[in-house]
Amino acid sequence: MGVIKKLLNNYRFLLQDLREGHTLLFVMHVFFVGGAVLTLLLVLLFSGFRLLF
Repeated sequence: MGVIKKLLNNYRFLLQDLREGHTLLFVMHVFFVGGAVLTLLLVLLFSGFRLLF
């Protein structure tokens, strides 16, 4: 659990540096990662519904 917490903390610091130095890259990162997470959640949700019915 400590490794995951350390990894997320480092990721947060990297995002803060990216936001301060390169705003466009930060916005692109947020959209791409957000889109990937949303796609993954939708695929898991629909595959779960398919298994139920």
